[in-house]
Amino acid sequence: MAERRRVGSEPALIPVADARAARAACEEVYANRPRWVTRRLNGKPPMHTLGRAAYLDLDPARPERHADYFADAGEQARWAGPAVRELTAGVRAALAEHLHAPVDVAAGLPAPGFHVFVGAAIPRTDCVARASDCASSHFDLQYRRIDWERRYAEVDLSETISFTLPLRLPAAGGGLTVWEALTLERMRDALAAGRFADLASAAHAVPGEDVRYAVGTLVVHGGHVLHQIAGVPRASVLDERITLQGHGVFADGAWRVYW
Repeated sequence: MAERRRVGSEPALIPVADARAARAACEEVYANRPRWVTRRLNGKPPMHTLGRAAYLDLDPARPERHADYFADAGEQARWAGPAVRELTAGVRAALAEHLHAPVDVAAGLPAPGFHVFVGAAIPRTDCVARASDCASSHFDLQYRRIDWERRYAEVDLSETISFTLPLRLPAAGGGLTVWEALTLERMRDALAAGRFADLASAAHAVPGEDVRYAVGTLVVHGGHVLHQIAGVPRASVLDERITLQGHGVFADGAWRVYW
């Protein structure tokens, strides 16, 4: 395999699945609806996850959830049907080819899982009128909540990956808003200097760019550039936004993916 590719600030788009494969995976997601975990964040309408996510379930303020997160390791292998197994294997293969490095599920951690937004839960674009409709701008720093050094001998946290595979999108589309100029390092300096009060004010002050999603096309980025779910101008009660989500850390010569 060629020398390991570095992850740039600009998201990469990689075709992974066709419409049939995406549709079949969504059917399996719905077949496992009793396993969905309902989430209500910052007063927004509830959304769901199929699988446990470190950014939600390893919240230091909610230690009672931590055991549930680690207990979910290996759970996807028990419920996944052929469509989800094929899809997740395809994602790992696509990542390995793109990154020029092996990719495997992280030891003892939940596999990449699914976000499910339906109807009013789908983030909108009118943040001024209704802040509860909007997604939050953030960096993907949940890897700091995981004890990587106990799992692997050599861990490189200087560079990480985050990825999204859209499986079903609202009629108005979907995407990812990225502020390439607002890297983690630059935001640290800007906040320390008082140039911005917080991440939200920085996102409003600096123009971002939307990466438009397409069903079956994987979007990969480093997670250390400010980003958020791109809102849509409208969403009907029948609209759905279903995506496969994951992150990765490079350890012991391979990318270890998890959620």
